Amino acid sequence: MPYVEVGGEKVFYLASPAVPASGKAVVLVHGAGGSCQRWLPQFNFLSRRYPVVVPDLPGHGRSGGQPCRDIAAGAEWLAGFLKDAGLEQAVVGGHSMGGAVALALALRGWPGLAGLMLVATGARLKVGPWFLTSLAAGAYPEAFLDWLYGPRAGDDLLQAAASELQTTDPALYLADFSAGDGFDCRQELERIVVPSLIIVGSEDRMTPVKYSSYLAENLAEARLTVIPGAGHMVMLEKPEETNMAMDDFLAGLF
Repeated sequence: MPYVEVGGEKVFYLASPAVPASGKAVVLVHGAGGSCQRWLPQFNFLSRRYPVVVPDLPGHGRSGGQPCRDIAAGAEWLAGFLKDAGLEQAVVGGHSMGGAVALALALRGWPGLAGLMLVATGARLKVGPWFLTSLAAGAYPEAFLDWLYGPRAGDDLLQAAASELQTTDPALYLADFSAGDGFDCRQELERIVVPSLIIVGSEDRMTPVKYSSYLAENLAEARLTVIPGAGHMVMLEKPEETNMAMDDFLAGLF
């Protein structure tokens, strides 16, 4: 899989064979503490029909550098990545913090934006102080996985998530959650006019359905899909339903 240099740092990304040297692609941005692997079910499915690119954000996965200091910096970085990867147009999807980065990219007026796919995110991503306090002390909050996954998540998925946490420094989540905590674009949503797909799990505790409903009500051209039984990691908990919603949306844009 390829690397590209952005701002002097090597960035790892997944790229489907169909990705052209330049042109339109689907770009998926992972959320806090994650990597491109969070999007693997969508990458594998959507790559059959569309050019798909999934980067590791700075300081995440196999990418170098430090985590972005705030969501605006994340959007600036993403614009640089898209340029350096040779992508002139993109439908940008993002999960949680990645959704905030996608919204911020739209508000930057990136000229190649063809659409948004906003998964388990919101226009305001306030984080509970007790989350940040626990992470600052070098520990994950109690029942952290219960906030990330719905009550029907499979044992295999939960075991994999627990193993991932054991190898992920809480400082990475602290940096990402702190960036998300400072994000609020509620007064700017009317400036976003591209088509938007909004996906959320009905059991999401981290970014509840009301966050997605607010986006759907305030974005100019939006459709909302609520996936029953899924929590915050809806794309991993219910990959088939997420894939179908995305495919149906993307079919009208490619």
